[in-house]
Parts: sequence; C-alpha cells; structure tokens
Amino acid sequence: MKRFVILSAVLAALVSIGGCKKKAPKVAVVAPPRAQHDLMPPAGGTQTTDTVPANAGMGATDDDTSQDTATAQDAPPQAQTYTIQKGDTLWSIAVKLLGDGQRWKDIKAANPSLDEKKLPIGKAITIPPK
Repeated sequence: MKRFVILSAVLAALVSIGGCKKKAPKVAVVAPPRAQHDLMPPAGGTQTTDTVPANAGMGATDDDTSQDTATAQDAPPQAQTYTIQKGDTLWSIAVKLLGDGQRWKDIKAANPSLDEKKLPIGKAITIPPK
C-alpha cells in the first residue's frame, strides 16, 4: 500500500511537470506564393534589367532543362509492345508493365484476338499506355 502511494505521487509529479506529455509533431511552414503585383515593377518607376528565372530558389541550376522536360511531359503516352514469355499471364503482364493487375482487361481490349487462357509464347502484344 505504501509503494502504491509513493508511485502515485511520483506519477502525479511527472504529469504535472510535463514529463509524460507527447511532443507536438514538427510542421513545416510554407510561405504562400507571392502575388503577381509583388513581382511587377512599380508604376512610373525605373525598370531594371536584372532577370530572375522562374525557378529561382528551387534548387535549379543555370543549365536547367525544364523547357525540354515540359514538352516531353505534354506528349501523350504511347502504347508499347511486349513479347509473351513462358509462365506469363495477362495479370502478371499488367502488374509488371502497368503496375496494376486489374488492367489485364485493358491488355485484352488492345489485343482482341488474344486468348487469355492460352497465351502464345513469343507473340508480340500491344500494351496500352499507363
């Protein structure tokens, strides 16, 4: 009984001084984007010739190829071909190439003459874009 009272007192002391509190998670604070008028020179003022790249402060370098990658990302994804291997199923091909076994139906739709129960080894089939 005496131990219980002592332990209760110690526990109450720890709680009261914050020894048992959970620490609050650290949260990253992100500044809101600046308004367009903050970026424009003042009306009637002198305009400077200093240019700042649109991606300044984002870890980009002077030889950044963001324009090249933007046009590559805008292009629609292309269908690809796959040669059926021994042991393949439409499900395993869909998982391997499309990341989702449920997309086996998309492969079947792209290859309507294909018998999903008897896949011919060595046959090239069309795989729809991701």
